[in-house]
Amino acid sequence: DFSTDGTLDIIKEYANTENIHIKILEREIGDDYWEKRQKQGRLYNFKNIIENCSGKYIALLDGDDYWTDPLKLQKQVDFLEANIDYSAITADTLYLKEGVIKNNYVESKENWLRVKFPPVLTYKDITARLYPHTTTWLFRNVIREFPESFFGFFVADMPLFLMLADKGKVKYINEIISVYRLHDSGAIGKLKKNTPLDNLAYYFDLLIGMNMFFGKKYTKETEYALLQESYRFLEEDPVFKNISTVKVILKKY
Repeated sequence: DFSTDGTLDIIKEYANTENIHIKILEREIGDDYWEKRQKQGRLYNFKNIIENCSGKYIALLDGDDYWTDPLKLQKQVDFLEANIDYSAITADTLYLKEGVIKNNYVESKENWLRVKFPPVLTYKDITARLYPHTTTWLFRNVIREFPESFFGFFVADMPLFLMLADKGKVKYINEIISVYRLHDSGAIGKLKKNTPLDNLAYYFDLLIGMNMFFGKKYTKETEYALLQESYRFLEEDPVFKNISTVKVILKKY
């Protein structure tokens, strides 16, 4: 996606080795990709990559993160091969910030959400932010359509996970298999710089946009998530101590 750090040159060094086979989506400023990228935003790149995956399974790994379990892919593929009613499988990861490994991702989320990760994740779990980090996911290549609202989202992971939860069950295994590098220039780092009110509105827009995409099939789960998130903000953020503010937001949505 036109990075300036030499990523493309490094990828090309590995493209034709004996055991590594890489499909390179090399972009050109004047091509159709660039025009759509400008119109639809940075998530168009993510969508375009998924659409160009030709394998049976897809695993996600952003350039600043890394896997730690050499059997990560094999174990996950073995599970999905044996369990056709599952669309995806995930696990746990560690934080890396300023060169120091922090506590694991799932534990942090459980402390924040005060809910234990179940062994099988549903659409309702994911709307409630109960999902592991992107680096741990492996899923079937079954996503054929993205909602129009997708290009207005700030991050791609939650909409994708909701689409996968609609396709089948999602297995969570309590193993640490990757490291997530935290830094302020990442998508989540930028999101944290927004006001709590902006982030709440963004989250609500995302949930409602996804429910509309599914023909309002998940209205009950969506409404539950809106209420749950509102109560969480009332408890955690001094901006929301005045409940009338949250009432106005909920009435809008």
